[in-house]
Amino acid sequence: MEQIIVRPIQSQTELTEVLDLLASIFPEERSFFENRLAHDSSYLLDTTWVALADGKIASTAQIFPFEVRIQEAKIRVAGVGNVATLPEFRGKGLSKKILLQQVEWMKENGFPLSLLYTEIPGFYEKLGWISVPVSVYRFAREDIADQTGQENEYKVRPFTKEDASAAAAIYNSFNEKRTGTRIRTVGYWQDQLRWGAGTDDHFLLATKEEKPAAYIRFYIDSNGTLHVSELCYEPGAKSAALFLVKEAAWGQPEIKEIQGHFPADHVLIEQMEGKWEVSTDHKAMWNVLDEVVLQQALGGRKISVDQVISLLSDANSMLWPMDKF
Repeated sequence: MEQIIVRPIQSQTELTEVLDLLASIFPEERSFFENRLAHDSSYLLDTTWVALADGKIASTAQIFPFEVRIQEAKIRVAGVGNVATLPEFRGKGLSKKILLQQVEWMKENGFPLSLLYTEIPGFYEKLGWISVPVSVYRFAREDIADQTGQENEYKVRPFTKEDASAAAAIYNSFNEKRTGTRIRTVGYWQDQLRWGAGTDDHFLLATKEEKPAAYIRFYIDSNGTLHVSELCYEPGAKSAALFLVKEAAWGQPEIKEIQGHFPADHVLIEQMEGKWEVSTDHKAMWNVLDEVVLQQALGGRKISVDQVISLLSDANSMLWPMDKF
């Protein structure tokens, strides 16, 4: 009988095997997964789990620990990603075995919430995750120019590693009371800048009299769509955000439209009222693992699973695409 063992990896050699497995299953190259972990200064081996079948790594799943805001509280979240099984070992329930043991690990280590992104929600629903829909907005490039005007009080330049503190300050100012947003450190920004340097990610900063006011992160796909990954701005600097979108959209001749996930109170959504098309993305799934720990983190306030999901589903709630895993 085949012996199945589920556990965290124990060495760099096993991590190498996991990276090889991921590269064989997903369309991304091995370097994508390797660089992602290499540029995460908080990465620990015990967050990478595997199922071994007679000693061979047959399946894996990664835990990505982080914190989010729920109202004014900081809540620990265990993200789940890189769930994969070698074809010859599928149908044995290996991913399910890993996830069930990971959930117990999450509870034991004080994570009241878990989050994942998937194309197969039915599988994860059976294990306790709940779909939380996200609105995705689309705008024509011409409409961006019409609505944003010709503001020229801001200067736009590429981000550099020296701007990590400025990025953190703008992000925190924009998101400090926004449910669902990730709590970030300067170290997080430094990691992101190192990782982004080797990708197609664009990162621009708007300044006024040398003072940072807003930033945008985006990439452009082969169809000419500019995907906004993040667009944050300081209070009173809404025009800086609009100017950044216009500069990004008209900086590349192949761009046809702009797409992104934004909170309902974002200046771009307000300014483009009547110009955008909206669709719903159902890939995000949350799991309330421990109501007691969650209530303690919320200052003792009682809250049900339905209430948590409602808060995370709110139109002004947000987990920026840059924080997906």
